[in-house]
Amino acid sequence: MSCFNSCSQKVDSTLSSGFYALGKRVGGNPWKTVAAALLLAVVLLYGLADFKQEGRQEELFNPKGIQAVEDRADYTQFFGESSVPGNVIFEPKLGSNVVTVTVLGGIFDYVNFVTQINVTESIDEGIAAFQDKCERFPFPPFDCIINSPFSAWDYNKTKFEQETDIASITQTLNNTFTREQLDGMFGGATYDGSGVIASANILSIFWLMKNEAIDRVIDGTNLRVDVELVELETNILDYTFAREDYKGFKNEEWRGVVEVYPRLIESFSEVVGGSILGDVPIQAASYVVIITYILFAVQDKSPHWHFAIGGLAVVSILMGIGGGIGLAQLLDIPYGNTHTILVFIILGLGADGCFILLSSFRRTDAGQQNDIRAAEACSHAGVSLTVTSLTNVTAFAIGSLTAIPDLSSFCKYAALSQFFLYVFQNTFFVACIVLNEQRIENNRLDCLCCFHGKEKETAKNSGPQGSTRLSRFLANEYAPLLLSNPCRIAVLVATVIIVGVFGYFVSTLTVEATGNNFIPDGTYLKENLDLTSKFFSGVPNDVDVVITDIDYFEKRAELLTLRAKFSQPGLETGPPYINADFSYWFEEFITDFQARTGLVPPAYNYDPSHVFDDTAVTGGFFPNNRTILEFYVKQWTQDIFGTDGFGTNPGAQFVGNVIFDTSDSIVRSSVSMQHFPIGEFDSSGVFQEDAEEVVKAVEKMNDICDSFTFEVYPTAFVYTTSWASYAIVLKELVQNVSLALLSVLIVTAILIGHPVTSGLVFLTVLLTILELLGAQTMIGYSIDTVVVVLTILAVGLSVDYAAHIGHCFMIKDGTREERIIASLEDIGAPVLNGALSTFLAVLFQAFSKSYVFRVVFFDFFCAVLFGCLNGLVLLPVLLSFVGPASYGRGGDSDAKVGSDYEMASPSM
Repeated sequence: MSCFNSCSQKVDSTLSSGFYALGKRVGGNPWKTVAAALLLAVVLLYGLADFKQEGRQEELFNPKGIQAVEDRADYTQFFGESSVPGNVIFEPKLGSNVVTVTVLGGIFDYVNFVTQINVTESIDEGIAAFQDKCERFPFPPFDCIINSPFSAWDYNKTKFEQETDIASITQTLNNTFTREQLDGMFGGATYDGSGVIASANILSIFWLMKNEAIDRVIDGTNLRVDVELVELETNILDYTFAREDYKGFKNEEWRGVVEVYPRLIESFSEVVGGSILGDVPIQAASYVVIITYILFAVQDKSPHWHFAIGGLAVVSILMGIGGGIGLAQLLDIPYGNTHTILVFIILGLGADGCFILLSSFRRTDAGQQNDIRAAEACSHAGVSLTVTSLTNVTAFAIGSLTAIPDLSSFCKYAALSQFFLYVFQNTFFVACIVLNEQRIENNRLDCLCCFHGKEKETAKNSGPQGSTRLSRFLANEYAPLLLSNPCRIAVLVATVIIVGVFGYFVSTLTVEATGNNFIPDGTYLKENLDLTSKFFSGVPNDVDVVITDIDYFEKRAELLTLRAKFSQPGLETGPPYINADFSYWFEEFITDFQARTGLVPPAYNYDPSHVFDDTAVTGGFFPNNRTILEFYVKQWTQDIFGTDGFGTNPGAQFVGNVIFDTSDSIVRSSVSMQHFPIGEFDSSGVFQEDAEEVVKAVEKMNDICDSFTFEVYPTAFVYTTSWASYAIVLKELVQNVSLALLSVLIVTAILIGHPVTSGLVFLTVLLTILELLGAQTMIGYSIDTVVVVLTILAVGLSVDYAAHIGHCFMIKDGTREERIIASLEDIGAPVLNGALSTFLAVLFQAFSKSYVFRVVFFDFFCAVLFGCLNGLVLLPVLLSFVGPASYGRGGDSDAKVGSDYEMASPSM
């Protein structure tokens, strides 16, 4: 016997003996085992008593350990939370021109009502009023920051109505705003020969709100929320759609004139949360179907019903899921919204294990004692389940090392759930199988086991139960056909072609913006995003260049190079796609300071000894040291200078850009810029962000900032969210899937024992993942965090379809062909039933409005399809060519079973 075969036999013998001992102990003490398992489950479920869900997006999706997150934290510490934008798009109901007296008048009414909303009902933080929550311009008359054409009439509807016709209205707009400003409000605008706006498809109004969010727990969910803002935005949405307290406003004139599409922070919670709630019937149907399938799949051709054992199979799976989630909660592992798919996945995986354990027990000699039957069943099924379970746990554990918190957390929950599923199936469920057999022996009714049946059996049947039609078909019809030379060649050729096609699509796999996919089609939020993309070429993204604690006097010459560095040729049309038209507080201060000190008498009182002639560097007078410079900058930003004939002090607008400590030293300053939209229009006319160019843009921003001799960094909200994921998601996919596949190779090599068989199992799993990724690309899916999660899960799922076949092949005796036929007869039916249970678990997700659940369906459909093809078609063919010798377990009297893994599936 070769060294490999010797090692293989030793590994298998050791594991089989261990599981034989476990099965005998469980089978001999079923009630004690059930009690112990239930006690453990109760302890673990204690974690659900104070169940908490993580709802803070920054805690779930901001990658950990990257510089952008650290920079954002520094920015927030000194400058506070960013303002919250609000946007409403108006589209005419009749015609396609928003620039009419009727349409503009209707929109005017809407805007005036919304900006005067004052929620009077009591809330913890006070009263939610638009005028209190809006950000204001830092100079008189300190109006709310609203980008709206109605500021041309000071939001006075009477002034607007005094315009005699549309010509006078458009002339007022033309006199008040630049063409660039009008293009920022009116989408699809056209102009007449004199440059006056003539028509537009939509009108977009924008405002900024104060962000006073704090961390709090609401209904068990950790949130970072501004309750006043939520209340205000909820009222805006209720008024917009005439619901709740605003039902009496449904007949207002503007409702017959325009369609209104708001995009508020609360819109995302309402629309996405609403889609999840709308999917509740779909999720309920999924549970009903998979549980019903399990209940019927455990029936056999005996005269006894087995709904109770089917129900207990479901209970064992739920105990595993509950135990994993409970322990994760006790360990304070965050639970995110995407974790809801975990139940469907573990239900599918768990059903497979229950089928195999039950079939293995039924294939033992019914004339033996139940503890011996349980020992023999565990001896054979336990090793196979260990291969798949340990592989899954290892793959999920490796996935938890990702930098994306939500993905890391999901994999931890999956690993713990899979582990406890394995524990409870090998203890609780095996004990339940024994108790069910005792019920049958005592002629008790299935679900009413306190009552006896009409006829009592006089003797137990001896010998194993017969095979099912499916297993006979696999052994007598399918396997001989598969192993015929023409068919084997056809399988290999087809595999090469399939791998080539999907391999090509994998080579074109890209990271693309998929954020809008999470917004259900047909919703007002989706309409807003699509219209914004179509008419405004996407949304510009604000970015701040932050200058840290430096000596602004000593570094003044280098500070004055900042504009030139960010205004180099090509930086607007290529990375970093930055708008060179930005205001820079340091330049503005020097200009204003020198203009004022140049007056006779000076524009404000100052000590002449405080300045010196700095023409060589700054072009005029300049404060002569750091302390004096910071003193005058603070006066300038806080409007202490006054106007003195200069109009509004320009320094006031930069009060939020220069931060002082308690000793009046500048500790941080920022320069506000904007990235142009980065991407292009698709075939439907909607702007699509280019993830690859976005990554280059951020890299270029960092390169420019690194060119200074002092610390400067760029920061933006998107740098830590979607843009950050673009940079790492492909790396995360490759890294985590590669490590998961490596774990498959290592675990199967150890537990299956022979490198050839474990190598072939690994190959089939690898091909399944390649085909899955290729199929995703073929239908237009791109890489995002959802795809990464599901691909890692697919690694664990696809192992089940191959590892069982590979292990069963190794314990059969005979020629390669005989062992393959025997393996397919014994394990083929359970594998197919397990695959079908997984498919049914996700089937109804195809009808979901949620992007996440639709991707779940597609990915698991592909994983099941390709996993079965590779595990039940390709792997037997490969084993027929190069399959190694068996373990030679047939002579082991302690563990010998007539047939190792039969599944008593529904009659078919």
